[in-house]
Amino acid sequence: MKIEIKKGTAAIFLTALLAGLLAFPAAADAAQTAVIYYNGTANAAGPAVSAENTSENTGDAPETVETDAEGEGADTGADEAAQAEQPAAVREVPAVYIRTANGKGSQLDRADGYQKASMTVLDRFDNAILEDGSGRVKVRGNSTGAAPKKPYTFKLDEKADLMGFGAAKKWVLLAECFDPTMMRNSMAFDLAEALGLAYTPQHCTAELWLDNRYMGMYTLTEGIDTGKERIDIDIENGDFLLEVEKDRVEEDVTYFVTSEGLRFAASDPETPSEAQSDHIETVLEAVTAAIASGNWQQVTDRIDVSSFAAVYLLNEYFSNVDFFESSTYFYYKDGKLYAGPVWDYDISAGNVNPAFAKGYEEALSAEGIRCAVGFYAGLTEYFQFRSAVRSLAAASEAKLADLYEEGGWIDRFIAANGTTIGLNASEAGWLPGTWQFETTRVPDETYEANVAFLREWLRARHAYLKTVW
Repeated sequence: MKIEIKKGTAAIFLTALLAGLLAFPAAADAAQTAVIYYNGTANAAGPAVSAENTSENTGDAPETVETDAEGEGADTGADEAAQAEQPAAVREVPAVYIRTANGKGSQLDRADGYQKASMTVLDRFDNAILEDGSGRVKVRGNSTGAAPKKPYTFKLDEKADLMGFGAAKKWVLLAECFDPTMMRNSMAFDLAEALGLAYTPQHCTAELWLDNRYMGMYTLTEGIDTGKERIDIDIENGDFLLEVEKDRVEEDVTYFVTSEGLRFAASDPETPSEAQSDHIETVLEAVTAAIASGNWQQVTDRIDVSSFAAVYLLNEYFSNVDFFESSTYFYYKDGKLYAGPVWDYDISAGNVNPAFAKGYEEALSAEGIRCAVGFYAGLTEYFQFRSAVRSLAAASEAKLADLYEEGGWIDRFIAANGTTIGLNASEAGWLPGTWQFETTRVPDETYEANVAFLREWLRARHAYLKTVW
């Protein structure tokens, strides 16, 4: 085991950090999910665009509207009474307003680091979830941070619970810039939760105003972090969180390289002591040796098989090119290594440029196995592990198919966010046909065409995997 502590200029490496949105609502709820009242207009088709919906992009909330519960298809009796008591939504998704101290937030770049700012968050009914929360904001990400539409990290001075996600100081706004559908991360996160993966980041779509400038559609999410309301591990008693970093070098980061050449960055503890480093090294080598032993009992003694199987299934399903390159996390808890939480799926599910690098051409195809790498190169040699993945896939068959089927996850996502998707293009100017980064597939000109590509890619991927699983 080799431990590296690198100091110097951070090398830019592909970590497009995106997140997601919806859980898997039951199919029976689709009709309810599909009609969203926004400024008094029922939006069931999306994306519907109106300049009036932006409140002139001043950061002011849209007017509260009243709707007629006597309309066509309205419930009767007790349901009608309950509906009448429910206030109409003011906006389709929550609104986030960030105001920087210098008023130049829209000009922020990665090199500027954290800047003093305040944040206000309003829910769909115009209730203040957070009002003028003081803190700091910065542009986050490496490749995504260099994109025209910036992602942000906001650190509050005091913990706050946004959207019922648990109290925390650090919150992330993902720009979804590299994915023209703006849904791959949402979809992957929701599938991770459906597969039972612990600590999957909670998330929702939001609109962002930065110093009164309308920035468009973002994903408000908790980041990958530890704590009682996040990844609940006990650092003081030997638990830890690691991220795979195959190549990237950043200042003041401790890296661990195993005897098999797998490289990890310490996430928590961020700066491990000598004793903590020795412990992390020992755990990683024990896991490596167990996987190489050919003895399944040794493997189950060292890792949580369920989480490893779920993470493998999800990444193989999405043919994720970042898997075991970066943004792949593992945490140690209760004497075992767990896979997860999951993160970063904008360059997956066929959204790759086949000419960019080795392996990208294969990832564009809906066929082939690409995620039997890292720890999984050895794990997939065990029939017990393959059986665990196969059993989970069979048990999750309906959830996997729901992602692409007509009336399924994709359509529910669009129905719930259609107006915001449209405003992201018409008002914020982020056109779906714009190619933002060389690693991604050249996008189709329309949002609908990009969604159609994703839907058919997933359909073909699922069909292929059923032949090998």
